Amino acid sequence: MKTIFKMTVLSASLMTALSIGACASNTTPAETATKLEAGHGQVVVTVTGIKQQKGKIMAALFNKKENFLGPNAVGGVRVPVTGNKVSFSFKDLPAGEYAITIFQDVDSNGEMAKNAFGIPTEPYGFSNDAPIRFGPPKWDAARFSVGEGKTTQTITLK
Repeated sequence: MKTIFKMTVLSASLMTALSIGACASNTTPAETATKLEAGHGQVVVTVTGIKQQKGKIMAALFNKKENFLGPNAVGGVRVPVTGNKVSFSFKDLPAGEYAITIFQDVDSNGEMAKNAFGIPTEPYGFSNDAPIRFGPPKWDAARFSVGEGKTTQTITLK
């Protein structure tokens, strides 16, 4: 049973890392989400639980259940880590449902580091602090609504 759990977590972690890496690799440090249609919503994200003050927070924003944890994020952010918490925004978002995946790229190589079994060795998290139970969190656990004005999300690194 432990092997099945590790392989499921491995698959989820790899998928998340690929999603974040693909989206965030085209942004510059501290750049907020671009390539989004004009709208009226903003999501202000605060990442807490940062134990190592180095590297970057890599974040990906998803707007569809079928794209969640896949390569089709609608926005990405790379933010240098300068303290025990980091904040950034996704701006001009059309009203709708969204979910966020993040990881701390401690070694600044643009990829999530993993051990020999494929288990992540760099911190990660999801919007709503969605839990990982026998695999990646479900869209319904990580999704949140964005309307006009500001929405906040606090994500604690695991």
